[in-house]
Amino acid sequence: MGSDHSPIVLDSGEQGLSRPKYFYFENKWLLDPELMDLVIQKWQDSERRRPLDCYYVDAWHGSLAFPRQFLKEWGIQKAGEVKHLRSEILYQLEVIDSLADTVELPAQTWQKRYQLENSLEYIYQVEESHWKQRCDLTWVLEGDSNTQFFHQFANGRRRKNTITSLETNQGEIKTQEELLAHATSFYKTLFGSSGESSLKLAETFWQGRGGLFEDEKLVLVKPFSEEEVKAAIFEMKSVSALGPNGFGAHFFKNCWTLINGDYMSLFKDFLMVTWT
Repeated sequence: MGSDHSPIVLDSGEQGLSRPKYFYFENKWLLDPELMDLVIQKWQDSERRRPLDCYYVDAWHGSLAFPRQFLKEWGIQKAGEVKHLRSEILYQLEVIDSLADTVELPAQTWQKRYQLENSLEYIYQVEESHWKQRCDLTWVLEGDSNTQFFHQFANGRRRKNTITSLETNQGEIKTQEELLAHATSFYKTLFGSSGESSLKLAETFWQGRGGLFEDEKLVLVKPFSEEEVKAAIFEMKSVSALGPNGFGAHFFKNCWTLINGDYMSLFKDFLMVTWT
């Protein structure tokens, strides 16, 4: 269940129900040197295929759809490759260490071992980034080998946020249908309209109470500048919650030079609708 006021996800803990597979941009992908070239290629593909007379908001969603669809499959493939590579590196390191216990290794073998260690360190960084994004911890220093800690924290956080039952005025509810119906009713009541208010202001209420000067009014309706939009994005936490499209602040920060044109065009659409 979602709420546009305060995004939430409710999980009753029941098994056997299929969960929708949403797209989530993985921050660990940015550690792959191939990623940016692939994203640029997909973004340019979307630009070539978009209609000339489409709204900027449609162009924006189309530009995100191309890399999103590609990254779904690419991420699964890359995860399998990293898993296989990790096992292969650990095996080769074990073989070299076993030889080192019996014979004197040549310099080339030691050089190969150092290269394997560097590759393994990269894989550990990817794993750490993966679990850090899931457990949403920002107070652990970058570079620490805390993958196991992140893993345990993320799983504990998931268990803590899982709702198995609720106490209501009608008693305890446990089934998925009851939990969903109760949560839907609660948030509709909380955020929904409560009818027309009987409280009215007199027509003369604002007389003599001042107002905005013309230059102040212009400030409120002036177009957004790229500097202030960029500043707002870059002030966001890189591990903050992802948007409905599956992309988060970390993606926008790293791809700003690519996306800023289409992103700023969104505000042009907004101002055109506001002023017309």
